[in-house]
Amino acid sequence: MPPTKVGFWTKFWFGFGQGAEGIKTGALTSVLFFYYSQVLGLDPALTGLALLIGVVTDGFSDALIGSWSDSLKHKWGRRHPFMYASAVPFGFSFILLFLPPDRLVQWQLFAWLVFWVVLARNFMTLFVVPHYALGAELSSDHDERTNIVAYRAFFGYVGSTLVFALGLCFFASTDLYPVGQLNPEKYPLYGIVLGGAISIMIIFSALGTHSAIPTLPKPNTAASGLLVRTTISDIRSISKGAAFRHCLAGYFVWVIGIILMRTLEIYMGTYFWRLEKSLVFLLPTIATLTMLAGTPFWPLIIKYIGKKRGFMLSVCGYGGVLSAMVLMHVFSLTPTQGTKSYLVFVFGGTIVASLFAAAPPVVGGSMIADIADDHDLRTGMRNEGILFGAISFTTKFSMGIAAQLAGLILSLIGLEARSDPAAVPTEVTLRLGFVAVLLLLVIGTVTLLVFRGYPISREAHDQIRKELSERDRKAAQDETPTSVLKSPKQNITQRTIDISDSLQST
Repeated sequence: MPPTKVGFWTKFWFGFGQGAEGIKTGALTSVLFFYYSQVLGLDPALTGLALLIGVVTDGFSDALIGSWSDSLKHKWGRRHPFMYASAVPFGFSFILLFLPPDRLVQWQLFAWLVFWVVLARNFMTLFVVPHYALGAELSSDHDERTNIVAYRAFFGYVGSTLVFALGLCFFASTDLYPVGQLNPEKYPLYGIVLGGAISIMIIFSALGTHSAIPTLPKPNTAASGLLVRTTISDIRSISKGAAFRHCLAGYFVWVIGIILMRTLEIYMGTYFWRLEKSLVFLLPTIATLTMLAGTPFWPLIIKYIGKKRGFMLSVCGYGGVLSAMVLMHVFSLTPTQGTKSYLVFVFGGTIVASLFAAAPPVVGGSMIADIADDHDLRTGMRNEGILFGAISFTTKFSMGIAAQLAGLILSLIGLEARSDPAAVPTEVTLRLGFVAVLLLLVIGTVTLLVFRGYPISREAHDQIRKELSERDRKAAQDETPTSVLKSPKQNITQRTIDISDSLQST
């Protein structure tokens, strides 16, 4: 059994690696979409389709890498070899997303985006799935697992914050580009800095958790290697659990809503809220900083109200606050635009909504760790890799669908590429906010209905851990040789009798 408590530095370096995922999520869902559709002029629907293709192809690798890492037999354990292998290729492919050749026509730009986003996502899978599984293996304690995932979520928001904080520096207004985020010359260096940061975070995370390898669970299957048949068998097995089905479906639906709003963040700041040019990147920066600051509080809240209720509270809070803000602006119930009161309304509401948005990564990851125990009790298999591969694929697929929805929204409302915010008709920007929030309300309602059926409470998980411990204790006793169970005197006597019987036979 893994230790109950985990040292600070192990949790710190484990969480630190999530900064790479945070950079990827922040850049691919918000900045990259804006860059290709609004700066480079790729049709928004094609931009969303390219990101969706990347997710679909990546979905196969999530399951394969998860199953492969579950069965890997290596001196560095099941997870670390994949983590080390991902660092450089992922950073390189991420950089090339922001370095498209000049003067590409639509289909060429689309092909470039598809090719490099597919590579970037698949190289990231080499790190993310084993990294998620590692977090579930570090501890068997119900609350400690939530704390471990909180470290991971915290640094995920650090990575996302870095994306937008650097945006404030790189995309400042110039005489040639008063709207700084429309300046195409700044994006290549921006991508290089973020890609380098990704590789550094992955390497340090793997090195910082390397000392925990001896305490981690070993493969409990004879199979080893990349086996498609084993992967399919694992997927069928975990799909039979009710807790897994409800958690995965609810998480899938809700992430679509959150990523949809994150994808449209720069659009909302630029065209819907019509913020000053210098404040457009400040809005998502404040949002991610708030999620970062709110992350440490969610383990405390969850400890008292439970993981299921914590997730549902997050859905209601984030969806309710953001919807109220947008609808108030649509119906002209907000303070006068450009005033201090207006800024307080926009930024204050974003802060409150972001506090609620900090919960899903913490709660979702902790729930999957509990589901791994439930699966182990039902099947006798430790499949953290395939379980977190499923949640990783769910998150990515949600991102792809959200990007496609965002592209369709922008195409339907008629927002043209490189549009000056002052020249865009008010009715166009109001339609942008209204349609987005309408989708968010529908998505939130479906999420709550699905999550009602999640069955693993604290009491249920305690019972699962008790039964697992009892099973492992009995298994250990059954495997102990009879001679070990006897006293030394009994062992000597038994050996004397065995020798005497042997002589008599001779």
